[in-house]
Amino acid sequence: MTIRYKDIRKNLDDVFTRMNSDGLEIGTVVNLGTGTEQLGLYFSDRFGCKKTQLPSVIRKGRNRKLAHILNSSYPYFPEFALKLLSYGYRRLYSGSERIIPDISLKGMLSDTGLPVLLVDDNCFTGNSLNLWKTRIENETKIRVKTFAITVTGNFRPDYFCFEGWHSFEWRPIGI
Repeated sequence: MTIRYKDIRKNLDDVFTRMNSDGLEIGTVVNLGTGTEQLGLYFSDRFGCKKTQLPSVIRKGRNRKLAHILNSSYPYFPEFALKLLSYGYRRLYSGSERIIPDISLKGMLSDTGLPVLLVDDNCFTGNSLNLWKTRIENETKIRVKTFAITVTGNFRPDYFCFEGWHSFEWRPIGI
């Protein structure tokens, strides 16, 4: 099943209801990467707060040119091939070192003291979420909660919609 934002609105509503029942208040929603813009907008609208975007982490050893070529061809692959490729990709990069791009967080987050909600589409190792979470907490002393649409590994963000692999409309490989 390919996940489209319009098709998972009820799932996002259910997660937001859980967040509310947990008493979660958010000062800033931060989406990771460009594909999660709509996700960030959804939660910032629900919480009535600021939204900002941070870049995806950089994986050492990743060939950017090859990745660009593959990413542009993925939409033409059948789902079974995408699933196989995504598991291969996950094995290849699950142990790779990740680096946070060198950008300033100054002025990007709300100064209300309320927690940040860090959102991403998929979580399999938790490395991306944890790197940004640690940096935000260390630099700002603001608590961070995490959300991902899908969970495909052992790491569990604070909130998520689905367990297991899914292709995304904006990123067919799903990982």
